[in-house]
Amino acid sequence: MKKRIVAPFVLTCALVLSLGLSGCSTSGTAGPISNEFVEVSKYKGLEIPVVEKTEVTDEMVENEIQGTLANNIDYKTVDRESKEGDMVNIDFVGKLDGKAFDNGSAEKQDLVIGQANFIGANGDYKGFEEQLVGHKAGEKFVITVKFPDQYAEELAGKVATFDITLHEVKEGSVPELTEDILAKLGTSAKTPDEYREEVRKGLEEQYQSNYDSTVEREVYTELTANIKVVGDLQSEIDEAYQSQYASYESYAQMYGVEMEEFAQSYIGKSLEDFQAELKASAEKSVAFKYACNLIAEEAKLALSDKEFTEEATKLAEEYGFTDSTEAAESSTEAAEASTGEAKKVSALDQFVEQYGEESIRDYLTQKKVMAYLVENSKQTESATTSKPAETEEATTEVK
Repeated sequence: MKKRIVAPFVLTCALVLSLGLSGCSTSGTAGPISNEFVEVSKYKGLEIPVVEKTEVTDEMVENEIQGTLANNIDYKTVDRESKEGDMVNIDFVGKLDGKAFDNGSAEKQDLVIGQANFIGANGDYKGFEEQLVGHKAGEKFVITVKFPDQYAEELAGKVATFDITLHEVKEGSVPELTEDILAKLGTSAKTPDEYREEVRKGLEEQYQSNYDSTVEREVYTELTANIKVVGDLQSEIDEAYQSQYASYESYAQMYGVEMEEFAQSYIGKSLEDFQAELKASAEKSVAFKYACNLIAEEAKLALSDKEFTEEATKLAEEYGFTDSTEAAESSTEAAEASTGEAKKVSALDQFVEQYGEESIRDYLTQKKVMAYLVENSKQTESATTSKPAETEEATTEVK
């Protein structure tokens, strides 16, 4: 059995726009339409809530830049007592009842005081880092900490001492945005002004993507509310549910817990409620697939062979497929290989082999239909579409 393409819906802006909104047909009626599997009461002119756009301001650009510069702090050695925010270089030896314990020692360890990377305060005991404050280079001293109850069994809840040798104190300063610092920021900008424009463009693209994703989510939610399953799709729905459930089972195994505990602790629902939610999601995703195929037929959005090849090739590249060669399998191929004519296999052919043309075609059709529906949707103050709690998945079946 070939693998599935599991497509997150709402579709991301990049995926939708890659097909070109202006290239979609605007023919077809608003509904209702139906076939032996689904009825769609409305699809064109779907009304969704008004989605606000975020305008990028100069202040937002400067805040983004300052955040980046703060991650490139320059530390210089100072001759004074350490304080919060300083970087100190230390040796330490951890001891329980006067004896060093395993994995409790280090030499020449850099540590920024206040970043909370070491043992924190616990009851009457101060944290590791705060006890490094007020010391100068060359000092040796002992600190006492209490390990948290949720820790390695041999240390959990126990009081330990650490012998500290402080080698160096460094004071950090946030660099200014200069041409010299640009090289460290991994940017192609040559001047601060060019970098500001680069940051502005990045923020604008980010907020535009967020806007488009929100619109797509609202359109998807409104469309699925107008879909009714009338045919027997239960076997596909069951298969989609099992596929989704298996994914979560693999997550539970990663955390070393049973599904019941996983649902309660990591999702915040009982296993029964979570299963019911997944089943509803599976039905919605299967219905969505059939509705998209119906809309594509009605609105004349079916993929041409050329369009399929172009878009599937792009998708193959996104999935990491590349053109390659493979070993000869027949005597003829072996003869060709011996003369240096290895068999070439395109990224597209590999992609189709692994996922199946039908699965890929369904996926691309759904993208194209979603672009069409977004283009023809209407944002109104009176719309009451409810946002889904989380992104839903539409699974295309591979036979």
